[in-house]
Parts: sequence; structure tokens; C-alpha cells
Amino acid sequence: MRKLLTFVLCLGMVVLGLWLFRPLWSEIHQTLPTIQSAVKQIQSFHEKQGSAMEKEDIPTTIAKHIQNRDPSFTVKYQVDSQTMAKYKGLKAAEKREKMTEEFDRQFRKMLDHALREHEYLEHVIEKYTCKWTYSEWNEEVILQFDEIVYRESKEETDAVDEKVEQIVDKLIEPDMTEYQKVKTIHDYIVNHVKYVLRDNGRESNTAYSALFDGESACYGYSMLAFKMLKQAGIDAHIVTGKAISDFNGGKPIGHAWNLVKVKGNWYHMDATFDDPIGPTDEQKPFYDYFLISDKRIKKNHFWNPAEQKYDMPMAKTTYPR
Repeated sequence: MRKLLTFVLCLGMVVLGLWLFRPLWSEIHQTLPTIQSAVKQIQSFHEKQGSAMEKEDIPTTIAKHIQNRDPSFTVKYQVDSQTMAKYKGLKAAEKREKMTEEFDRQFRKMLDHALREHEYLEHVIEKYTCKWTYSEWNEEVILQFDEIVYRESKEETDAVDEKVEQIVDKLIEPDMTEYQKVKTIHDYIVNHVKYVLRDNGRESNTAYSALFDGESACYGYSMLAFKMLKQAGIDAHIVTGKAISDFNGGKPIGHAWNLVKVKGNWYHMDATFDDPIGPTDEQKPFYDYFLISDKRIKKNHFWNPAEQKYDMPMAKTTYPR
């Protein structure tokens, strides 16, 4: 009996409520489609953004976008609960400051990791912008890369890879020693590339321009050497820093060269500085900067190991000649 009375009482309250709010029903009915549309837009935006990835997967994803030469892209990752726990007790201003430092640090680390795994990519990027936003509601960070300018297109890099494979197959004999392979590649670059420094900086300063146009500045020399050495099975890196040469009035300017591993030891190789004039088979290359030590090249080359996107090895000795 009590259950029946309770049911009747509740039913009466519902009816009373409907009667009292009947003037609002038409307005609610008119507003409902707008609300539904807004919800769909939010859902659509979320779907376009994609689901959040693990933070460990972000460097590989960034590298893939750069390999594809995407001019802009968005990635997002889930922030781990331990990271957020550090800031829960802070006041709003301090929390915002600390979290900004945290996400800036995470971004630099992830980008460095992406370029560390794919070293060549670092040198095809001319410039970029990246903004991150944090959603405290779902604890996600969104990285938005925009205005990425590449000095070498994907098609150009693909052409370099194909051409390098052909050249190295012709130049390198199976019975060559590591030293002979490196020297052959060094001499080929010096004899086939003309040093040209253009006013527009890094443009036309790539492995593609060095290989297909026959001219480039230091980036092209070092990028082509990197590709050719890797194709020949020689471990190598690209070093970025500054150098002093005769033509720049004794002032250090931006420069790039290579580190090369021969018989288990690392050495510096600067094909740009070993190029006396330009592309001519009659002009013999210099060897002043061929497989030399840190100490020797530091006379006019300067670099910061922490700025390289890899663990920079030491070149302790000069290769015996």
C-alpha cells in the first residue's frame, strides 16, 4: 500500500512539473537542435585530432611527418599521472609556470629524439613553429607544428638516395678497406662539387644541389658525404658548428662537416675545406682535414657537443698516414 501511495505521489509531482514549465517547452525544443549540433562539432573535432598516443611514440610520429615533408601536423599524447601529481598542490600561477617548463622540456626532448633516430632530417628543416596546449580535463597535450619549411623535398631526398646508391656501387669495390672507401668518397665529392655560398643562406645548400647541380656550400658537402658513407657501410655523423677560413676575414661563421668511423676510431673529415677550387678531376684534393683529431681541427673549427642530436664521440687521434 505504501509503495502505491509513493508511486502516485511521484507521478503527481511529475505532472505538476510539466504543467508549471509548459511555457518553456517550445523554447527548449527549438534550442535542442543547436545543442545537438554543437555536440557533434565537438565530437568531430576530437575525432580529427585523433586519439592520444603514448608519449614514447611521439618521436617516431614526428619523424614520419618530417620524412613526408608535411608542412603542418598535429600530435597529442597522454600526460602520465605521476607528472601531474607533482603540481596538484600548487597555486594557479605557480602551477601554470611549472607545467609550462615541464611541457617545454618534454617537447625539446621528443623532437631531439626524433632527429636523433633520423639524423639527416635535422638538416632538411629550414624553420618551423610549434605550439602546445594542455587539456586538464582529459590530461592531454596537443603539439601543433606549423609553417615548416624544408630545404630538400621528399622527392629530392628520394632522388639523392637513388643516385647515391648508383654512384657508391660504381666507386666502392668489395675488397676495399674502410680507409679506402672513405678516401674514395672524399675525393669524389671534392672533385664533383663546386663550393658556392649564396646570399639566401641554406637554399641550394643540400645533398641534392651538390649532387644534381654540382654546387653547394658546406651543408651540401656534409649531407652528401653522410649519405654516401652510410651507403658504403661506414658509420658517420654530421657536425654543425662554426669555422674560420681565409675568405671570411678571420670571423667564425656557421659550418658543417663530418665525423667518420674507421677501424673502430672516430675522425673529423671536412670535404669543404679540402676542396681547393671546384669540380675538376685535374685538381687534386687537399687532405689537411681528412681523418683528423679533435685537437687538430679545433685550430679553426668550433662546436658544442650538447647541440648535436646524437652522443658526439671524441676523435682522439689523427689517422696515421
